[in-house]
Amino acid sequence: MSAEKSRKAAGSLYILTPSVLLERKFPMKEMYALLKKAGLCFLATCEDGQPRVRPIDSVRLYGERLYFQTGRLKAVSRQLHANPRLELCTLPDSGSWLRIEGSAVLDNDPAVRALMPQTCPGCGGADKIELWYLRKGAVTLYPPDEPPETHWF
Repeated sequence: MSAEKSRKAAGSLYILTPSVLLERKFPMKEMYALLKKAGLCFLATCEDGQPRVRPIDSVRLYGERLYFQTGRLKAVSRQLHANPRLELCTLPDSGSWLRIEGSAVLDNDPAVRALMPQTCPGCGGADKIELWYLRKGAVTLYPPDEPPETHWF
């Protein structure tokens, strides 16, 4: 079944069936390029049922993993340890926006640490930085005047 035939219209929102989504793998390099083009993205976590959102700009690609960093002493660290589900949102160009949803996995591999900036405002120094990568999620691109496109990673 083609992707077009598998889409079901629900108002202006298009719902993709699981078989179509599995066909639409999104390369990490493309996701990283869109995040870097935007320069700044927003990370959403949850604490006690309350959404928490903050800007981040320390996203890096290492192999096939998309990494970001947080401070060990910051609330975002506690939130990710308690619930690793997150969303990133950014505006890669005028008129479109990108939402990434997935799970964060802690990874303090020294090889990855060497690639990340060793600054994190309010973190308390390089030894207080945690590295996280995204796992098992979806990327949805919302272009202007077109239905959104969802892909898995």
